[in-house]
Amino acid sequence: MYLKNIRSNKESFRPVSFERGFNVVIAERAEGSTERDSRNGLGKSTLIEIIHFCLGADSAKSLLNVPELSDWMFTLDFELDGRDFTVSRDFRDPNTIFLDGDFTGWTVTPELSELHGAHILTNEQWCEVLGNIAFGLSSTERKYSPSFRSLFSYFARRGTDGYQDPHTFFRSQPEYSKQINNAYLLGLSAEYASKFQEIKDLLGDTKQIKKATGQGYFKDLVGSLGELEAERVTRTQEIQEFRSQLQSFKVHPQYNALQVEADKLTKEIQETLNSTHLENVLARRYEESLGTEEDVSLELVSSVYQEAGLHFAERVNQTLESVSDFHKTILSNRRTYLETEIERLNRSIATKQEQVEALTEKRSEALSVLQSHGALEEHARLSGRLALLEGELENVKNKIANLKEFDEKLTALEIQKKDLVRLAKQDKEEKSEIIDSAIAYFNESARALYEGGGILAIDIKDSGYSFKTEIQRGRSQGIGYMKVFSYDLSLAQLHARFFSPKTLIHDSTVFDGVDERQFARALELAAEKSQSAGFQYICLLNSDVVPVGEFSENFKVIYDQSIRLRLTDNAAEGSLLGFRYS
Repeated sequence: MYLKNIRSNKESFRPVSFERGFNVVIAERAEGSTERDSRNGLGKSTLIEIIHFCLGADSAKSLLNVPELSDWMFTLDFELDGRDFTVSRDFRDPNTIFLDGDFTGWTVTPELSELHGAHILTNEQWCEVLGNIAFGLSSTERKYSPSFRSLFSYFARRGTDGYQDPHTFFRSQPEYSKQINNAYLLGLSAEYASKFQEIKDLLGDTKQIKKATGQGYFKDLVGSLGELEAERVTRTQEIQEFRSQLQSFKVHPQYNALQVEADKLTKEIQETLNSTHLENVLARRYEESLGTEEDVSLELVSSVYQEAGLHFAERVNQTLESVSDFHKTILSNRRTYLETEIERLNRSIATKQEQVEALTEKRSEALSVLQSHGALEEHARLSGRLALLEGELENVKNKIANLKEFDEKLTALEIQKKDLVRLAKQDKEEKSEIIDSAIAYFNESARALYEGGGILAIDIKDSGYSFKTEIQRGRSQGIGYMKVFSYDLSLAQLHARFFSPKTLIHDSTVFDGVDERQFARALELAAEKSQSAGFQYICLLNSDVVPVGEFSENFKVIYDQSIRLRLTDNAAEGSLLGFRYS
C-alpha cells in the first residue's frame, strides 16, 4: 500500500501528495509569529487521523468526530496490490465507504449505488477487503484473530500512547492482542497465537470455577477430593443405619389412640393417688383423735369443788351424775362415728389402691405396645431423613465427578498447551528466514543509532509468544522511542520484502527527547531503508527540533526535496484544515 494524495471537499483544506520513499510534513514557525502562536493544532496529528479515518477507523472514537467537521468529506488516493484506488468518507454517513478503481478479485465487490452515483461498501466490508489485500487475512470465526485495523496501527501509530512500547499501539492493549498481532506481523502463525489465548481462557475459566467453589455461588459445586471422599463414606454409613432402622420399624395402626389412652390413664392414676393420699391423712387424724379422747369422772369434779370449800347438796350431786351420763353418751357416739369413718376410709383407700393397680396395669399394656411400635409420623420423619441423606450422598458423588472432570480438563488443556508450544516452535523454525531477517533488521537499525546495537528476541513459552526489544544504551525516554522506531523500521522492511503494506508513518512523538545525533541518523536511516527496501516512509516534524546541523550534506538535499507539505503557525490558513478548533 502506497499513499498518494489526501484531499477534502472543503477549499480551506491543504491537500498533500506523497511519493514512494522518504516524505516529510513539516510544521514551521513563520516569520512574525509570536510566542502565543503554536504549532500544536496545525494538523500533523490530524493528518494521521484522516488516513486512519479513510482506512476504516471507528468514526465514533475518531478525533475528527467534532461538530466543526460534521460536513467534511476526506478522500485518499492510494495504490494497493499494484492498482490505484480512491476512497472517500464523511461523518454524515460514516458507515458508507465511497470507492473508485478496479475491484477485480476483491473478497467483497463494491455495489454501484444510484443514490450516491458511486461504488460503496460498508465500513466493515471495507476493513475486510483491506485486511485481505494488504495483509492476506481471510475471514475467520475465531474469537481472537488479527484484523486490518489492529495490524495497520503498527504502521501508523496514533497519539503518545502509541509510542510507549514497540509491541503495542495503545497503552492498555490486552496481552492476547499483543501476541496475535506481533506474531502475525513477524510472519508467525496467528492461528497458534489465537489458540494460546483460547487455551488460556479455558484454563482460566476452569481454575476460576475451582477457586470459586469455596466462596459464593459455586461453594457446593466441588471441593477437596479427599474431603469429598471422606464425606461420601460418612454419608453412606448414615444411610445404611437409617435403612436398618426403617426395616425393623413397626407402625401400630392405633398408635396415636394408644398414646392418648396412656396419657389419660396416667392422669387418672395421678388423680386417684392424690385422693388416696388425702383419705390416708384424714384416717390417721381420726385414729389419733380416737386414741386421745377420755371422759372426766364425777369424783374429780366433786374434789375440785370440795377443795374450793364448797359443799354440794344432794340435789346438786344428782345433777352432776346426769351430766356425766350425758357426756358419756356423747363420747360413746363420737367414738362410734370415728370408728365408722376410719373403717370407711380404709375401705375406700383399699379400693383406690386396687384401681391404681388396675389403671397401672392397663397403662403398662399401652406403653408396652408403644415401646414395641413407632408412630406413623416418626416413620415419616425417618424416611424423610433417609431421603435427605441419599440426596446429600448423590450431591457428594456429583461433586467428586465434577472435580475429576475439572482435573481431566485441566490435564487435557495442559497437554494441548504443551503440544501447541511444540507446533509453534516448529512453525518458527520453518519461518526462520523471515524471523532471522526481522532480528537482523532490528539489530542493524539499533546499531546504526547506538554503538551497542539492539536485540529483538522472540520466544515461545507455555503462556504463548513473548517479544522483547532492547537497545544496549541506558533507559532514557529517547532511547525508548528509538526502540519503537527501530522495531517499526524492521517491520516496514520485512513487509516490503515478504508481505504488505509498504507504508510507515511516524509522528514527531517518536523523536521526543532523542539526542540530535540519533535523531538525524534515524531520519537518514529511514530515508535510506525506504528507498532501498521499496517502502514509503512519512514523518511529521516540528521545524525547530529537526537537527539539520547533524545531517550529512547529501541528506540535506534529500530532506529538502522530501518535504511534501509545510504547515505554519502565523495564521489559521497555514494549518492543514485552514482553520483551528478547540
